[in-house]
Amino acid sequence: MSKWNVRSIAAQDTIQPNLIPMVDIMFLLLLFLMLGSDMGQRELEAVILPKGIYVKEDKAPKGVVEEQRTTINVYHLQDSGVDSVQCEVYAKRETCRNPKHWRIAVRGKDFLAPDDKKFKELLKDEADIGRKKKTDKVSERKIMLRADGSAPYSLVQGVMHSCAFAGIYKIECGAARVVAESAVK
Repeated sequence: MSKWNVRSIAAQDTIQPNLIPMVDIMFLLLLFLMLGSDMGQRELEAVILPKGIYVKEDKAPKGVVEEQRTTINVYHLQDSGVDSVQCEVYAKRETCRNPKHWRIAVRGKDFLAPDDKKFKELLKDEADIGRKKKTDKVSERKIMLRADGSAPYSLVQGVMHSCAFAGIYKIECGAARVVAESAVK
């Protein structure tokens, strides 16, 4: 034997990939997708819905995509935020009739009134999405109108009129279910 000790090299039978970097990348990707999603697509402004006795749960039927419906919110500006207002009438849950305090929101875009030119253009574009043929006058597009319980009816009526003018007649109104006192306790 020589003075050099020769060892045999043993081959490793199983190779295990290091999964930690892949898990880190997946978490980063998930975080990116959550934060990078279109935050302008908000549809739920701070709206205190009116109470309804006969309220059915809002579930999309099987095969119907939620994007086949447009949500329009009629809401009062709150005491917080960029366009904040302090309104004693609204704080008492009474009807605030100051038109400067109310906004109409569609997909994160705010409009001051239902007769706003840009609001009508948006409704026309929404109606065009629901038309089977370009020559159709009536659109199959659905609207979910969520109006604050203290909103002046003239504002809600104006939104409905603008929808009808655009050719959208399938309008649903949002309401909150009345919760029985025994269920609360």
